[in-house]
Amino acid sequence: MRKLLPDFDNAYRREKKQKRVVPSATRNPSMQDYIERRLTEVHYSAVDYKFCDKFLAALAAVVLIVLLPYLHIGVFYLKIWVPDKPQVDRQSCTCSCFDTVFRGSYEMPGLVTYKHVYFNATSTTFKIWIFTVLFILLAYESIKYLVQVYRTSSFRRSWLALYIINIYPHYYSWWSFFSYYNEEFFTFFGHHMFFCITEIIVTAIVLNLCNQKNEVSEISTAPL
Repeated sequence: MRKLLPDFDNAYRREKKQKRVVPSATRNPSMQDYIERRLTEVHYSAVDYKFCDKFLAALAAVVLIVLLPYLHIGVFYLKIWVPDKPQVDRQSCTCSCFDTVFRGSYEMPGLVTYKHVYFNATSTTFKIWIFTVLFILLAYESIKYLVQVYRTSSFRRSWLALYIINIYPHYYSWWSFFSYYNEEFFTFFGHHMFFCITEIIVTAIVLNLCNQKNEVSEISTAPL
């Protein structure tokens, strides 16, 4: 019976095979290909940058940020510049400028006893907090980036020296803004803000060129 009937099944398969479109060996890249390639690059970057590298980067950043105020006030001011200043009598001293808001109902304004830190609940105090957080985050992330570059890629040591030199201007800017707001003395605030912004731009260029993968060009080294 199979020999008498035409082979419709095989004929249908041959016709379908002939109509099948053979994919081209080369095709235009799609958005999916781009995303897959970028995810692959991120994956291998994460594999290279291990937990130990992250820990060392965070540790270096924290140590430097903690040491700067100590070296500034605890060593240079206290031990070198003004070592003869008398100590405060913590038992008898008082402060009448403290609004005690952050103390809640535990303390009221008046002759407040000694505390290591006083701060009033004002908009100026909030501005000081914002500046402090921004400077700490920028310092932390820049140090983490340097450690990452040092551990995972080629590193330009000469540009590291430039970064270290730039640490003092940034710390000085933060301390100056702190004093401007704390004392409400804004005569030179605008001038200092201009210098601070240009210093941040210079430091960003230095950080970029600490990595040998980033080529030195006339634009990146042009004077500001």
